[in-house]
Amino acid sequence: MGGRGSGGKSSGSGGAGGGSSAEQGVREAFSAAGGEPGRFITMESLRQQMTGTRAEQDAVLTRMYQDQEINLIPTSNQSSLTESQRAAGVTIGGQNKTRISIELQQQDHEAKGSMTWQQETPPSPSSAT
Repeated sequence: MGGRGSGGKSSGSGGAGGGSSAEQGVREAFSAAGGEPGRFITMESLRQQMTGTRAEQDAVLTRMYQDQEINLIPTSNQSSLTESQRAAGVTIGGQNKTRISIELQQQDHEAKGSMTWQQETPPSPSSAT
């Protein structure tokens, strides 16, 4: 249960002013919670791995959602949620989003098996191969 703001593997994911380090913390927490690219996990599982206050977590999750860096969806059958699963959700647009997924971007398509979390960036015109 609980676990919010405690003992996660995503050190440095705290402050709302942390910018990219807070976003990296979300990605690390997602991975530590057993998340795989493109697959949804519960917000409860994610929050158990995150550091920072609930307000800091909600701020970075909302920002990443609005920037389309993460996918947040409500559970379709709300009556199937436990109280702790419901409480772990983040409310955006009047909906309690209780599931999260993150896509994995391949930084260098020629790097064999070396994938890293990153924001999508357009290819540089000088990097044509």
